[in-house]
Amino acid sequence: MASRFTFVLVSVLLVAACLDDSPTYELDGLVVRTKDFEEICAESLPYFERRLESLERATGLPRDPKGVFFHWYLNGPPRKWCPPASNCTIKRSFYSEFYSFSHELAHAQLYRLGRPRRWLVEGMAVMLDDDHAAPANGVQSPSDMMRMDDPFKLDYSEAGAFVTYLRDRYGMARLLAYYQASAGAGVDRSIALFADTFGDSFADVEAEYLALAIFPTAGSPPCDAPEVAWTGATWRHDFVLACDEPGSLGPRQSWNDGDDSKGAGLFSEVTMTLPPGRSAFEIAFSEPVWITISGCDLPERVNLTPDAPRTTANLQGGKYLVSAQSYLDPMATATITVRPLPQVAAPAPTDHQGPAHLPIGRDREAYPCKARMTGP
Repeated sequence: MASRFTFVLVSVLLVAACLDDSPTYELDGLVVRTKDFEEICAESLPYFERRLESLERATGLPRDPKGVFFHWYLNGPPRKWCPPASNCTIKRSFYSEFYSFSHELAHAQLYRLGRPRRWLVEGMAVMLDDDHAAPANGVQSPSDMMRMDDPFKLDYSEAGAFVTYLRDRYGMARLLAYYQASAGAGVDRSIALFADTFGDSFADVEAEYLALAIFPTAGSPPCDAPEVAWTGATWRHDFVLACDEPGSLGPRQSWNDGDDSKGAGLFSEVTMTLPPGRSAFEIAFSEPVWITISGCDLPERVNLTPDAPRTTANLQGGKYLVSAQSYLDPMATATITVRPLPQVAAPAPTDHQGPAHLPIGRDREAYPCKARMTGP
């Protein structure tokens, strides 16, 4: 009876797949299907390919020869696929909005290694995500997380921070070996395998981790975007935020205090190299535009908004990702200008750091960690 039921279920799924007439884009190792919209912005598919290449480099794990499948929803997948989460991965297929693409891609890519404890599954995806997670503060210890099975009770930033610590200490190869070895294991067995794989007891590593003055911040911003050079003492870039404009990413669900009446959004990204010290940041725009400047190597962030189009910040310098976000309609243009300021004796702390509060994409205040809402 069970075999017959399995046969019928598989047959139904195959028929449903054959009837799926969603626009389909076959990339190298990744199939993209747009489910509740048709037009995609000019840079989106190349961006997806770059994230997959980045995932291969970061893990040393070649892309799945069977491919992975991205079912791309603008307004969220149906609950039949992802109850009770808003985005999810089922084996090599993931059902997601744009904002969760990198997180769910990591789940699909690692699926072939098996299913270890929840903290490791989600912590790995947070570490490989395309944005910095919120800072960890030790509210959930590694022992707390080791016992957790419910993804909605897990603090994803804490999981990402501990997994990042393990990668930095032992290397990605050993971390993936533990990921695979502990697949399907319970708490006690996972702790025993930890010592077998890393050569140190879980208790000792946890104690050393919790003694850190600052926990690592997980995340992997996409800093392979084109770099814009300085012109003299000023850095300036003009964004043209139209879906068919080179460099445009999206569409992306808009989110403005729960009001989607303004429609979908899009964004565009470049990189810059900023000298250390205090700088002035300013935007001018034709329609509302939100700018985020994020550190590629450090979790620094500066926000510019239509209500606050200029600010100053003291940053440690290096490479930064500059992202401009707006609505698809009407088309917006924006110019961002950055100028170094004279050094002062005692630099003030960075004015605008921490998670962005932007109307394009899920609100980080409403959803403290975007991975929190993605489910398994």
